[in-house]
Amino acid sequence: MRKNYPADFKAKIVLEILREEKSLSQISSEYGIHTTQLNRWKKHALENLPQLFADESKGLDAMKNGYEKQLQDLYAEVGRLTTQLNWLKKNLASELTRNDRLALIDWESTEVPIKTQAELLSINRSPVCIISRCSRHRRKLLLKTALTRFIQNTPFTGHDG
Repeated sequence: MRKNYPADFKAKIVLEILREEKSLSQISSEYGIHTTQLNRWKKHALENLPQLFADESKGLDAMKNGYEKQLQDLYAEVGRLTTQLNWLKKNLASELTRNDRLALIDWESTEVPIKTQAELLSINRSPVCIISRCSRHRRKLLLKTALTRFIQNTPFTGHDG
């Protein structure tokens, strides 16, 4: 079974090896770790030692620039999507009848609330929200009544039918 040692434990042992106060075999028997493993840790530490003294600000600046570019890209995406959404709302409202827009509502959707769908489709939310709280059968009856009233040009309150 492989043993995993924490980084601070490995660093402590590598420091002991580098001090050369004890032999590698003494350290190996003291901690119960094979000398080959100790040599690997020592080699890894010595190879990565120069990175400790590298200019940290270069890495931070690169990371900061990356995040700033990502933020700019996200703002550009939000702007583009907002423009597209406004265009879609305007064209839906002007090109489709209210009945057609009502037919576009996804009553079963959990991703976009019905209130939001009504708003996006430029439909008065009150009757739609009243209808959304009803059972599926009752909803069909209310929609039929609402459409009939709309065609007859009489007000619909949602309490009829």
